[in-house]
Amino acid sequence: MKDQESLVAELTGIERALGSRSPLDFYPRLAVGQRCRIIAGPLMGLEGVVVDRDRLCKVVLQIGILGQGAMLEVNADLLEVMD
Repeated sequence: MKDQESLVAELTGIERALGSRSPLDFYPRLAVGQRCRIIAGPLMGLEGVVVDRDRLCKVVLQIGILGQGAMLEVNADLLEVMD
Protein backbone atom coordinates (compact mmCIF):
# COMPACT_ATOMS: atom_id res chain seq x y z
CA MET A 1 0.00 0.00 0.00
CA LYS A 2 2.77 2.46 0.94
CA ASP A 3 4.68 1.55 -2.25
CA GLN A 4 1.61 2.38 -4.32
CA GLU A 5 1.20 5.73 -2.55
CA SER A 6 4.85 6.57 -3.20
CA LEU A 7 4.53 5.60 -6.87
CA VAL A 8 1.41 7.74 -7.31
CA ALA A 9 3.12 10.72 -5.62
CA GLU A 10 6.21 10.37 -7.81
CA LEU A 11 4.21 10.01 -11.02
CA THR A 12 2.07 13.00 -10.03
CA GLY A 13 5.25 15.05 -9.73
CA ILE A 14 6.36 14.00 -13.21
CA GLU A 15 2.92 14.83 -14.58
CA ARG A 16 3.09 18.32 -13.03
CA ALA A 17 6.55 18.89 -14.48
CA LEU A 18 5.38 17.82 -17.94
CA GLY A 19 2.35 20.08 -17.68
CA SER A 20 4.53 23.06 -16.82
CA ARG A 21 6.36 22.74 -20.14
CA SER A 22 9.65 23.05 -18.29
CA PRO A 23 12.54 21.32 -20.05
CA LEU A 24 13.03 17.86 -18.61
CA ASP A 25 16.05 15.61 -18.83
CA PHE A 26 15.28 12.03 -18.00
CA TYR A 27 18.40 10.13 -17.12
CA PRO A 28 17.56 6.67 -16.00
CA ARG A 29 21.14 5.54 -15.87
CA LEU A 30 23.65 8.37 -15.61
CA ALA A 31 24.36 10.12 -12.35
CA VAL A 32 27.17 12.36 -11.20
CA GLY A 33 30.10 10.22 -10.06
CA GLN A 34 29.36 7.23 -12.30
CA ARG A 35 31.98 5.79 -14.61
CA CYS A 36 30.84 5.72 -18.21
CA ARG A 37 31.98 4.84 -21.71
CA ILE A 38 31.23 6.69 -24.94
CA ILE A 39 29.47 4.22 -27.23
CA ALA A 40 29.27 6.04 -30.58
CA GLY A 41 30.84 8.80 -32.63
CA PRO A 42 34.46 9.88 -33.00
CA LEU A 43 35.12 9.52 -29.25
CA MET A 44 33.73 5.98 -29.05
CA GLY A 45 35.50 3.84 -26.49
CA LEU A 46 36.74 6.67 -24.27
CA GLU A 47 35.97 6.18 -20.58
CA GLY A 48 35.50 8.76 -17.86
CA VAL A 49 33.46 9.91 -14.89
CA VAL A 50 30.31 12.03 -15.09
CA VAL A 51 30.95 15.23 -13.11
CA ASP A 52 27.95 17.33 -14.10
CA ARG A 53 24.59 16.97 -15.82
CA ASP A 54 23.16 19.92 -17.66
CA ARG A 55 22.12 20.17 -21.28
CA LEU A 56 25.05 17.85 -21.94
CA CYS A 57 26.95 15.53 -19.60
CA LYS A 58 30.34 16.73 -18.50
CA VAL A 59 32.70 13.77 -18.42
CA VAL A 60 36.23 13.82 -17.06
CA LEU A 61 38.80 11.69 -18.84
CA GLN A 62 41.39 10.88 -16.21
CA ILE A 63 45.15 10.63 -16.61
CA GLY A 64 45.82 8.88 -13.32
CA ILE A 65 49.59 8.73 -13.42
CA LEU A 66 49.77 12.50 -13.94
CA GLY A 67 47.00 13.29 -11.47
CA GLN A 68 45.28 15.28 -14.20
CA GLY A 69 42.23 15.02 -16.37
CA ALA A 70 40.38 16.64 -19.22
CA MET A 71 36.69 17.47 -19.19
CA LEU A 72 34.50 17.17 -22.26
CA GLU A 73 30.79 17.56 -22.90
CA VAL A 74 28.93 14.61 -24.37
CA ASN A 75 25.28 13.96 -25.17
CA ALA A 76 23.89 11.52 -22.58
CA ASP A 77 22.57 9.28 -25.36
CA LEU A 78 26.16 8.49 -26.31
CA LEU A 79 27.11 7.21 -22.84
CA GLU A 80 26.73 3.87 -21.13
CA VAL A 81 27.27 3.15 -17.46
CA MET A 82 30.24 1.00 -16.53
CA ASP A 83 30.02 -1.27 -13.49
